[in-house]
Amino acid sequence: NANILAGRICYHVTKDYKKALKHFKAAEPLSSTAENRNESRLYGMRSAYLANDMTALGPMAENFLKETAASAQDKAEAYYCLAKSQFAAKQYDSSRKNFEDAIKLVGDDIRASESRYRIAQIHYLQRKLEKAMEIASQNNKQLGNHHDWLARNFILISDIYAEQGNLDAAKGTLESLLKNYNGDPEIVKEAKTKLENIKKAKSSNSRLKMNDESGELEMIEGK
Repeated sequence: NANILAGRICYHVTKDYKKALKHFKAAEPLSSTAENRNESRLYGMRSAYLANDMTALGPMAENFLKETAASAQDKAEAYYCLAKSQFAAKQYDSSRKNFEDAIKLVGDDIRASESRYRIAQIHYLQRKLEKAMEIASQNNKQLGNHHDWLARNFILISDIYAEQGNLDAAKGTLESLLKNYNGDPEIVKEAKTKLENIKKAKSSNSRLKMNDESGELEMIEGK
């Protein structure tokens, strides 16, 4: 009980999510009621997520998924958190499956939009360009309510076009995005940088290919 109370204070009041995680982790195995165990598991997972502790997040999400009475919304959150942890660890196949499971349990919320984008991104990172393009194209019809993820999806489509050698389509996609989107400055900056790189590649008769280490497109001389 003391750990749960301390966890609540750290989570809800002081916003010290690392300490909240510590207290909820300590409380969970000692919980004497199903309610306390559920709270410890759920808020332990949320604390790990908000603390950006990807190492702790996966096990906490898996632990919460043991809660048979958990709501569909909370289970979707757990699948999403598990997928995020696996994505950070480059466990792409497992991550994609859990993003898919999260989408099945929720409607059109922000996590579902990110999950759809991440699924396309995972196929791209695994060098399945045609599959990535298929899903990213579908995403354009599904992410309309969440403009930042839609913008990221357009950038991904541009990257795929660029790697497929269609620099005109890549350039046009980014120009359309920059004309119609004025949201997150970091996304705008990324789109502008990629557009300049595409223009340079076109003018120098070069092609663009993803660098396996950085995940960014780089110019390669010659077609």
